[in-house]
This record gives sequence, structure tokens and C-alpha cells, in this order.
Amino acid sequence: EIYHETIAWRMRELYETAKKANPDILCAYHCCGNVKPIMEDILDFGIDILNPIQPESLDFESFTREYGS
Repeated sequence: EIYHETIAWRMRELYETAKKANPDILCAYHCCGNVKPIMEDILDFGIDILNPIQPESLDFESFTREYGS
């Protein structure tokens, strides 16, 4: 809840502005730890590159099956 109230809307605005300015831009996001709880947001924001994926903090095989490479 705190994430959505404080960070998510700002991230959406940032990435939407970047993509609007240059539709060919690749947007990257860095997040340590388990990103699974916010992964749908990350995809919805239009992020192209997620760094890092930390296998020790989530089920890496399940994660890549669900979200791809």
C-alpha cells in the first residue's frame, strides 16, 4: 500500500514521459530483493530491462516461467 501511495505513480509518470519523448527508448529499473510483489506494476510501467533478478530472494525458475527472460 505504501509503495502504491508513494512510489508507483511517480515511476509510471517517469517511464510514460520517457517513452512518449522517445518511443524507441529502453527503460531499465534496478531493484534488489524479491520484486515479485511489484512485478505487475513493473510490466505495466513499460520497463524493458529489470536488473537484477536475485535468485536467492525468489523462486527463479517459477519467476522466469511466469515472466520470461
